[in-house]
Amino acid sequence: MPASTVNKDLQAERDKGSFDRNEFTLWWVGGKEKLKEKQDLESFLANDPDFHNETPIHFLSHKELYEETIRQATAIFRKVRKFHEDRGNGDPSNYMQILGGLLGNGIIRQGNPLGIHFAMFVPALLGHGSPEQQAEWLPRALKCQLLGTYAQTELGHGTFLRGLETTATYDERAEEFVLESPTLSSYKWWPGG
Repeated sequence: MPASTVNKDLQAERDKGSFDRNEFTLWWVGGKEKLKEKQDLESFLANDPDFHNETPIHFLSHKELYEETIRQATAIFRKVRKFHEDRGNGDPSNYMQILGGLLGNGIIRQGNPLGIHFAMFVPALLGHGSPEQQAEWLPRALKCQLLGTYAQTELGHGTFLRGLETTATYDERAEEFVLESPTLSSYKWWPGG
């Protein structure tokens, strides 16, 4: 990201710290090797000019915002695939903090279809998937060969989970889930991503 100026009051508070920031950073990330890995990943992602907006997104028309979002999503696909070609053969949890945090919250702007994928879907696979499920789904999700979304909220039910009307029935013959939202009130009002 382009360098930004730190608010002078914030900088004044930071300067009052009674500990060595560099020493704390090494402790926090787990040592020099982990810090180098973290900095390399941040640089790999954040220094890419494809992720910089020349015009602040708040000043874009709806059409321009849509086009910018698609452009950045395409750049993210390229970058994530390049990441996996170069370094993606390790333990996913080692770099998920960077991919999830930086991509999900830093580079990917609100409304980008990949935000939910990196900030919620992949961490859900890591945190809740069995080893078998992770082996099946995680490599594909990390390489953007499989994308996740979030579609809980229904027009008539909000986040009242017990009242949701949508059903998912497994069709053994087709080996797939059939989703059914039978009423207007079961319409997905705010699907993420």
